[in-house]
Amino acid sequence: MSVLAWHWSDGMVCKYDGRPIVTGGTLRVKGTPVLCQRGLHASVGLLDSLSYAPGTILHRVRLSGTVVRGADKCVASERAVLW
Repeated sequence: MSVLAWHWSDGMVCKYDGRPIVTGGTLRVKGTPVLCQRGLHASVGLLDSLSYAPGTILHRVRLSGTVVRGADKCVASERAVLW
């Protein structure tokens, strides 16, 4: 399953573990994603994503691998940066 979503950052570094965020690249994490605790987060709705925006850089992403959906955000084991 894959989900198109929105992700904000305060720079070009993944908040989860400090890896660089690269357009066209995919970040992966091991283990089962858990909302608000572990994994690569993003929101399906653009307006929902604003409440989690730590900075001013907006990324369009595709979540895949194991994806857990919440009410206003998702967490996944893989997040590809489309733009």
